[in-house]
Amino acid sequence: MTSDNLDEVARSLVTDEERGLVAEGVNALVWIQMGRIAEEDLSEGERAALDARLRAMGATAGWYLDISVYKQVGNEETRIRKTPTPLRLDVTVPDELRHDGRTHCLIRCHEDE
Repeated sequence: MTSDNLDEVARSLVTDEERGLVAEGVNALVWIQMGRIAEEDLSEGERAALDARLRAMGATAGWYLDISVYKQVGNEETRIRKTPTPLRLDVTVPDELRHDGRTHCLIRCHEDE
């Protein structure tokens, strides 16, 4: 997974106060973390929302992924629930999911929507 605008999004996530801390030498990081999750680890609302979308598309689920954005300034780490600007991601489809004639897409589910 890569992002061509993570730097831009990261700058939008840092507050003026945090910029001041960075100017004083405090480390600041913003990163994306992606991991595969099991269907049974989804909430009922997430499963229902995703199942409805898959049915509407006539699609079958491949993998469920958790893609999260985190920010750490000094020792304080925060999971970012919503970015002020859209984060563009390029995700490489694993070989085991690739087959001739198969189309892949990502469906985003956030707060059961």
